[in-house]
Amino acid sequence: RALASCAGRRIIGLHLGSTESDRDPYSKIWSPEKWACVCKEMLRFHPCALVVFGGPLEAGAVARFGSIFTEPFVDLTGRASLLETLATIRRCEAFLGCDTGPVKAAMALGVPTFSVWGPSSRLDNGAFWDPRRHREVQLELPCQPCIRMALANAGAGVINLRDSGHRAWLNRMTPELVLEALTEWLSSRNRRRDDAKAPA
Repeated sequence: RALASCAGRRIIGLHLGSTESDRDPYSKIWSPEKWACVCKEMLRFHPCALVVFGGPLEAGAVARFGSIFTEPFVDLTGRASLLETLATIRRCEAFLGCDTGPVKAAMALGVPTFSVWGPSSRLDNGAFWDPRRHREVQLELPCQPCIRMALANAGAGVINLRDSGHRAWLNRMTPELVLEALTEWLSSRNRRRDDAKAPA
């Protein structure tokens, strides 16, 4: 019922993640305001229905997103069960986010993903990675990925992001940089889809 407004439209999913750790310099979550800037521009060249996923603790991030993204979107934050979330993700044409569980769930379900990475690396944490379906954006800083420094400092099997890296990964990631990569990725997917539909 929540997706009634999406009927006949392409659906793109977005998971912002929790911003409770905003003061943590090693958070893996990109700013909701920056995602809002990217999504506003995305709609100009890629009309779609935007569906935002998340748990009850992520309502604050969605509110921040909505303060800038003024177009209508479907907010499923705290409103869908796990099974309902997975079923809805599966209906998406593409899924946007960072290094989070829902993004990896989309990968596992075969949904193409576009993800922003900070102190972690998809080489370590990008489950079900298929370069033909997925695209990541990250800055090439010397300490990448900072999470490995955490393992070295805290000991094998212990991930302590407070002992590694810095917030520079995501602070320096501009909406313009992400939008450029997203535009290219969606355009290339559209071309491949159109080529597949073209008569032989």
